[in-house]
Amino acid sequence: MSAELTNECTELFTQVQNNVDQAMNSFNSKIFDNLISEFSKLDKDMMNISNNLNKSVLEAEKSKNMAKETIDKLKLNVEVNKKY
Repeated sequence: MSAELTNECTELFTQVQNNVDQAMNSFNSKIFDNLISEFSKLDKDMMNISNNLNKSVLEAEKSKNMAKETIDKLKLNVEVNKKY
């Protein structure tokens, strides 16, 4: 009788342990899935920020070049006007 009870207890313990393991694996899997999803969102956001910054840099370069051209034209006009 004692061996039978021991076997039943061992079997129940094994079932409980398996259920706990399954629950933990499921929980961990959900956590990792959520983390991966959040990191993917962050990665997309960072790419958008990077793209926007690159566009801003390009626009700033264009503005700088236009300003330089305007200044050069003004200097040329001043030089021409000095001659007359």
